[in-house]
Amino acid sequence: MRRATVPEFKIDQSQNDTRPRRCAAIGCREKGLYPAPKSRDELRDYIWFCLDHIRAYNKSWNYYDGLQGAALEAEIRRATTWERPSWKFATGQPSENIFEDPLGLFDFDIVMRQNQAANSPQKNVPHGKP
Repeated sequence: MRRATVPEFKIDQSQNDTRPRRCAAIGCREKGLYPAPKSRDELRDYIWFCLDHIRAYNKSWNYYDGLQGAALEAEIRRATTWERPSWKFATGQPSENIFEDPLGLFDFDIVMRQNQAANSPQKNVPHGKP
């Protein structure tokens, strides 16, 4: 696995240590209002830029640069769950007695039979005659 590279950008790190922050791009005198991570390994350490320079920095930023094969696949898998552990939702056989249903609203066999009976055509048979 190659080490992650920081985009090619001439940075004056001393600009980020002062308050108010100045854009870290060399020669820029704008306010540094927009943070950018220093590298993939230092995502919580920031370089501060003005709007124009943060746009240029972000265009050249690639978090996955330097990752290959299994390492890249592992990073993608972790990112799909927001880097939180995950596990199967249910294991084993589902239980029949998950909750009580005193009104029978979730007894689908009964509901289906009632619907079929209500939708079946009625024969017009006069009373008293077979």
